[in-house]
Order: sequence, then structure tokens, then C-alpha cells
Amino acid sequence: MSCIRRCSLIILLLWVRHFAAQSVSISPEINIKNDFAYYFFNHPSGHISLVRDKSFRLSIQTLDREFNWSSEKSIELNGKKWRVVDMYQNEENLSILYSTKTEETQHLMLAHYTTGGVLLGERILLDQSQMPLTRFVSATSSEHNTWICIRYENARNEKSILFYNRQKDSIYYKKSIQEIGEDEEDLRIKKILISESGIVYLHIKNENSDQKKNKKTEYVQSIDTEGRLSVKHYLNPNELKLFQTRIKHDPINDKLVMAGLYSEKNGKYPEGYYFAQVNFHSENNNTDLRKIPFSQELMKEWKGQVNHKGEWRDGELKLQDLVLTRNGGCLLFFENTKEISRRPYFSSIDPSTNFASRWFDYYFDDVLVVHFSPLGELNWERVLPKRQYSQDDDGIFSSFFIFSTSAFLRIIFNDAVNSDGTVSEYLLKPNGDHIRKSVLNTSYKNLNLRFRDALELDAQTIIIPSEDNGKLSLVRIRFDRNEN
Repeated sequence: MSCIRRCSLIILLLWVRHFAAQSVSISPEINIKNDFAYYFFNHPSGHISLVRDKSFRLSIQTLDREFNWSSEKSIELNGKKWRVVDMYQNEENLSILYSTKTEETQHLMLAHYTTGGVLLGERILLDQSQMPLTRFVSATSSEHNTWICIRYENARNEKSILFYNRQKDSIYYKKSIQEIGEDEEDLRIKKILISESGIVYLHIKNENSDQKKNKKTEYVQSIDTEGRLSVKHYLNPNELKLFQTRIKHDPINDKLVMAGLYSEKNGKYPEGYYFAQVNFHSENNNTDLRKIPFSQELMKEWKGQVNHKGEWRDGELKLQDLVLTRNGGCLLFFENTKEISRRPYFSSIDPSTNFASRWFDYYFDDVLVVHFSPLGELNWERVLPKRQYSQDDDGIFSSFFIFSTSAFLRIIFNDAVNSDGTVSEYLLKPNGDHIRKSVLNTSYKNLNLRFRDALELDAQTIIIPSEDNGKLSLVRIRFDRNEN
């Protein structure tokens, strides 16, 4: 072995050893077989609160530092017909956004509770005249949940947004989609992003303009805390079809970073990546969108096949995350996913419904990481092999979680979707170098980890929910820095 290869091997082994140690804590199991949904939050005290939606009532309990559960407490919401829209942590307390009907009146409420289930205060954000029970309501929040943008429809089917600040308990503005779109016919908000300074960024598409020649169909626009709209920054003059768009605000450079997949105007399948940066302080409202076609060499490394046009057709190349770099570039994390339905071999008809019964197979395979420079140049691409298969579970135990540290990224996932296997990770360095190693053996622990719902507690610790046979436990993995 040459000296250079020997030195490289020694450096790699030292790097693996340096980050190899971790400790695992598993909470006692809780029966959730009849629960509709659950939410968990980390508090500054080190306690973790778990809220369970049982359709007819909410309950809350906490997990202490020693990983023991407190007794279960009930949370009383107004009205009998309520629906939870979202929940937010507030230091040691929680806020619950929900719609409810009391007698004949419909409200959207925001209520504040202690982790013991005690009501601290509440207010009405929308009333019956603005939001009937049957209309669509959703909420998007900033990273630290200071700002909330609520989308809703009123009794006349008019779509609007409401912008609220939790710290000041203040509604900043209400704005209809017609006000945002002005004279445009049919708008669809594809993405909403809120910066920590309270700026709302909207990725909008005019649905009725696709057939009109030379019509600019997609653009991004911002709304400041006073409700003032910026100029529209157009992404393309109807030349491209955009897929899988992700947007992130870069607070250091005060720009909006956008990336995803594209095809040419009449294309049905992705043909490459696109990258764009939007500067809302610029007077130029046309955004340069950089296209990078798929390379044949990269696609041959994948499980999927690429035809002579360079299109991706094997399953869905899904953009799972966009991670900003410190210099204004970004990392894109794609995953090769596929959903297949088929009839069971033993029966084609469900006797109870007279409809053909189906099985649904879910595949979540290799991860593709793409690194762009601040100028939109492709620095490197890496394929991180993995194979995940499951059936009739919506793929909730598949995919991966990205855990950020100051020196590298951890991409953590289940090796196989069952309770008798291992958890693995890729350690990814800024230059694209990576190694794969095992993190945890789940055999005989009754663990089915939902990494897509994991929560990063600090620079070394994550919490992952585990569901097995109708029972829930929370798993804490702490990556201990080994200095030896």
C-alpha cells in the first residue's frame, strides 16, 4: 500500500472513530391504538411534552430527563365539534390553534396551556362570518413559531390569509388572494415561507395562464409586516415546467433561494435541476433561473433508467429538503420514491364493499445530494445508496432525517422497515466526502422509528417517535463526541 493511501485510510478511520459513540434512551410505551394524532415538543427545562388527539378530547403528559412519563392530564377545548389546525411550543407552555363550533357560532381559536393542561388564556382569530366549519384552514409558521400565516376561505368561497404574531398576540393584517393577485384570474399559492423578521414569501402560479402565449405564469412575491406587497419577481415566461420546488430565506445575504426540478415547456418528466436567487431589493423583477440538465453518468449510478432525452421516468425523484450553506449556496436532498398498488394474490374482491381490494407497496431508495454554489454552479453530486420497502403504511417509517452539526451533516435512516434491523447514517462533509456506519440495532427492542418526524434537540441529540403494534415510545439518541 502506498504512503498516500495509507495516510488517507488512517485519516478516515480516525474521523469515523471520532464520531462513532452514541447513547440511546427509550421511553416506556404508551397505547395509542385509538388515537387520531399526536404531537411532541422539547422544552428548555429538558422535559418533553406529548399531546394526543383522541378525536373527542386532547390529553397531555410529559417525559422527564430520566425518561419517565408523568400522569396524563386532559386539555379542554371550547365546543364539541373542534379540529386541531396546529400546535406550537412557547418555552414551557404550549399554544393550540383550532377551529371549533359552539352552539351556532364558528371560530378559529388560539389557546395557551401549561404542560399540566391548565388554560392560561385564549383569543378568537377568526369568527363565523369569515370562516365556516366546512372551509379549508391551514397554517404556516416561521422557524421559531413567532409568526403564523393562516390560510382560510370565507362563506363566499373567497380565499384569504391572516398574519399573526404570537409574542405580541397581535393580528398584523388580513389580505384576500384577490388583493395579492390584483387583476389575475385564478391564483394558486404553491409555497409559503416566513422569515424570522416577519416577511412572508409567496410562490404563486396563475392556473389559467398556461394556455396563453407569452404569459408569465409563476412568480414570487413578498409581504412585509405592514401588509405591503413587493413587486412580482417572475421565474420564467412560460418556458419551463417546474417540479418539486423548495424555497428558503437566506438571512445572511437577505435573499430567497429557490431550487427544484424542471422540464421544457411541453415535457412531462424532469430533465434536470434549477436554481434561482431572488433579491427583493432589486428593481429588476425578472429572476435568472439557472438550468442544469441531468448527466448520463449520474443517472447510470441510480436505480432508475434515463431515456435518450435525459428524462427521469422511474418513480418520482422527490426533493425532500433544501439546506442552505453559509456562503449563500445550498444542498438539495432528493429521494427516489415509488408507490405501486396491486391486488392480493389470494383475493380480488373485498366481500364487504364489492370493490377490488388492493395492496400498496412503498419504495424509498437512494438519496441524491446536489451542491450548488451561490452563483448556481453545480459543485458536486453524490448518490447515497439505501433500500427501503414497506406495505400499506404510507411509508411513514421510510425516508431519512438530516441532523446538522457545525462540521458535517448526518443523514439518518432505517436500513429496513421493520423492528428487527439496524439504523444507519451517512456522515456527509462539505466537500461531498461521506462514509456510512451503523447507529443502532433495533432487534428485540420493538422499535419502528419514524425518522421523518424526528426532532433535533441540540447539536448532539435527536428525538424520534417509534410505533409498534399500536404503542408509542420516544427514542433519544445522543451522539457523544469521542476525543480519544
